Amino acid sequence: MPNKTINDPVSHPSHYTDGKIEVIDFIEDKKLGFHLGNAVKYISRAGKKDPNKYIEDLRKAIWYINREIERELKSREESSDYNKASISLPISDTDIRGPIHTDTGEEK
Repeated sequence: MPNKTINDPVSHPSHYTDGKIEVIDFIEDKKLGFHLGNAVKYISRAGKKDPNKYIEDLRKAIWYINREIERELKSREESSDYNKASISLPISDTDIRGPIHTDTGEEK
């Protein structure tokens, strides 16, 4: 039986409580670190907190995933002879930001 939606803006914001479990419970149960936890957070709430920010939320998730990849690559490089060239980041910061209207500063 699904949990009913709770709307407590501090401890149970509605954009994190619309499924069977709260996002924070999933993140803690899976023992995700800061970067992956934030990626999950932004993916799960994409467009729910503000429908106009759906793409922005997904770009933030990508940014955190890329940051985690960079952290992991650096850690492996420092601890072994890991070949850093074998893995490249799939999406650049430019791809994440996307095209911007020069007159309004908003996404195209």
